[in-house]
Amino acid sequence: MKAAHDVFRGLRARARTGILIEGAARLACVLAGFVVLSYGIDRWLELERPYRFGVLCVAIAGIAVTWRRHVARPLTVDLDDAELALAVERSDSGLRQVLISAVEFERDLERGAVRGQSDTLMQSVVADATARLGQIDAVRALDARRTALFGGGLAAALAWIVLFLSLVAEPGVWAQRNLLLGAVSWPRETRLAFATTADGDREIRLAEREDLVLRVEVEGVVPDEVELVATFAGGERATRRMDRVGPASFTTTLTAVLEDVELVAMGGDGASELLRVRIVERPRVLELEVAIHAPVYVGGEPLRTTEVGGTLDVTAGGRVEVRAKSSKELRAARLRYGDGEPRAIEVADDRVTVVGSANPEEDGILRIEFVDADDLGPAQPPQIALRVVPDTVPIVEFESEGIGSLITAEARIPGLLRITDDHGVATVSALGRTMDATAADEEAAAFDAVAVEWAGPLLAGASEQELGLVFDLKPLLVDPDPDSLGNPIHPGLLLSLRFDATDGKEPDPQTGTSEVRTFRVVTREKLLQELRRRQEEQRRELERILTRVEDARTEIEEVLSPASTDPAADRARLRMRTLARQLNGLGAETGVTAERYAAILDEYSNNRLYEPNIVRASFARVVDPLREIAGSGFPPAAQRTAAFAERGGDEDRAGAVQGLADVVAALRRVLAQMEKNESLSELVETLRIVIRTEEELQRELERLAEAEGAGIFGDDPEPGAGGKRKQ
Repeated sequence: MKAAHDVFRGLRARARTGILIEGAARLACVLAGFVVLSYGIDRWLELERPYRFGVLCVAIAGIAVTWRRHVARPLTVDLDDAELALAVERSDSGLRQVLISAVEFERDLERGAVRGQSDTLMQSVVADATARLGQIDAVRALDARRTALFGGGLAAALAWIVLFLSLVAEPGVWAQRNLLLGAVSWPRETRLAFATTADGDREIRLAEREDLVLRVEVEGVVPDEVELVATFAGGERATRRMDRVGPASFTTTLTAVLEDVELVAMGGDGASELLRVRIVERPRVLELEVAIHAPVYVGGEPLRTTEVGGTLDVTAGGRVEVRAKSSKELRAARLRYGDGEPRAIEVADDRVTVVGSANPEEDGILRIEFVDADDLGPAQPPQIALRVVPDTVPIVEFESEGIGSLITAEARIPGLLRITDDHGVATVSALGRTMDATAADEEAAAFDAVAVEWAGPLLAGASEQELGLVFDLKPLLVDPDPDSLGNPIHPGLLLSLRFDATDGKEPDPQTGTSEVRTFRVVTREKLLQELRRRQEEQRRELERILTRVEDARTEIEEVLSPASTDPAADRARLRMRTLARQLNGLGAETGVTAERYAAILDEYSNNRLYEPNIVRASFARVVDPLREIAGSGFPPAAQRTAAFAERGGDEDRAGAVQGLADVVAALRRVLAQMEKNESLSELVETLRIVIRTEEELQRELERLAEAEGAGIFGDDPEPGAGGKRKQ
């Protein structure tokens, strides 16, 4: 059946052509879909190159799958004559398996595989089929309609691609971006650009938690709104509408940015270039040391501290040096004091250490300002509060000790000089003057230096010190008689003392002056009278205390026991409590009396009215016992009285009574000694009056004798030295 084989060969060729047409149509549809979708998506979103590459890969994969499934695989199918015969019989119902039988009989005859069948009959069937083959339309076995449909689809797809690319804008840009994956951009009517950065700069370095103000400038068609698309490093994506601030300007603020972010501004058909924001750490102050240098005249080592939370004191004329270390390399640093202009300071070779100094003249804040390579400074620049402390005038306080306002001409004036100064004093001087007690203040002479005995040396640089001193008037006497008018200091004068202390301030030292202490110079008899009067006052005060103690002892002996059941027991308890408090008060008064009496005895000694052994004996017999009574006599008695008030026991009553009896006995002994001292004072006073009277009589006799001699010889009397007159 050579003719059948030729028919079947042509049928196979037509079948392959149909497969190719169908495959080409499907591939054209995939390609059309890629063109339309890639153009629309890329034009709308302007995809980055990785995304465009992904879309292209998907399209290539789709084409490959379509080719393999609808072209390559169908073409590999082997269509033998039997299958084609069956296909022809299905298209022509009149054949009734004639064609397939003829094909099979011919195959069997050629192989000699008749298997009991009539080869004549088989040849007859083959001949009959061959005769009828010319009348059969074998092409009907193929689905011509399907082929035509896919052929039309192929043409339509290709036409759609051509039409689409001819109608849309910039097909060449699409081809470069989506086929060649080029970096060319779509032309836009609206062009957006961040005005925050310089031209060509697509990265901003921003300090953590700092606000970022973004401004977008629009060229071309200005859209109604512009949106900022932010993609954070953590994956979060946010969109924010920007505020319009001008005809073609939009702005917004990102507050407290914490992580890196990529920003794109979109509006109309335009999109800005990608702006990257990198979060960088601000420089931190790792170390800060402040050294306060005192003025040169003060000297000493500088005060160094790392604790700058409070206010630091700087002596006027001093210098403040700061040293700070940063956590990052620095580009520049400067120092600003108060509202003054900043001054550049040194950045060390390590690029992290800065050193600077300032000479403050008034209170203010010292700020250390530095920036790193990103032009960022510390979140809280170091601030040092400085208080300029002026070098004050020395404070001088003089307090006399053991001397009163009345003195004799041969007195010793002991005292204590307290000196307070910021940085110590350089010199201390004692000054004095005398004036007539009846003269006016404006007639007073100027102060002159006087010689005093210092108990210790002046401590240079000490801010506080006490100096004991004694100003002895006896060496100043030129006449053995302290009351002689020939002495520079004599009765009837006022003696004033003052002390000056000068510091080392440069260039103008400062001098502080104590208050003026004035003493009235009186005769020994006058002072003895005054001191004896004061002794009598203290004795009478002690007698009053003794009377109250005796009354208290009697009351404790006779009072109702607070522990009894008598209704008056509560009143007795309250009275005993009050009495205990009063006894403590009497003890304090006794101590005051002791100190006052001690001051009187000191005046006796310092005015050279008594010998030192007499004064020491009076201390031992009056002052020391009174101090003992005040400290060890009254407190136990008051405690036993308080115990009696609470418990009401006979033992407590007896203890309180006995304690007060001991106090009474001690007070009586002291009073007896006080009376002896007063008698001694009176005796000394009387004796001195007698001596003074004798001396005055002697001087009067001498004066009369001189006057008589002058009368004989005719000479006029002339005043003599020491306030005496001679003929």
